Amino acid sequence: MISVIIPTLNAEATLAVTLASLLDAAVEGLVREVLVVDGGSGDRTRRIVDQAGAELIEAAPGRGRQLAEGAKRARMPWLLFLHADTRLPADWQDEVTQFIQGIENGAAPP
Repeated sequence: MISVIIPTLNAEATLAVTLASLLDAAVEGLVREVLVVDGGSGDRTRRIVDQAGAELIEAAPGRGRQLAEGAKRARMPWLLFLHADTRLPADWQDEVTQFIQGIENGAAPP
């Protein structure tokens, strides 16, 4: 249902926590793909992406370009853009699910 797009550049210090916060939603089927769009990291960012089972996309540096590249490659109808240091709250899945269901049932976005 959701493609998560994360632009990175030398994000090894924070990326694993961000990816871990998506795990329950992936198991439940809300998050269907995680695209990490890297702008040329020289640290262990790529290794963390590989170990997490996310998809690594290499792109020219620049957050806007990286986000656009991730959006272009996403396969799901809903996109969630996150920074590599984002810590999602425990109830984020419920909030997102309610929002999507409301839109799909014809409700106007807030």
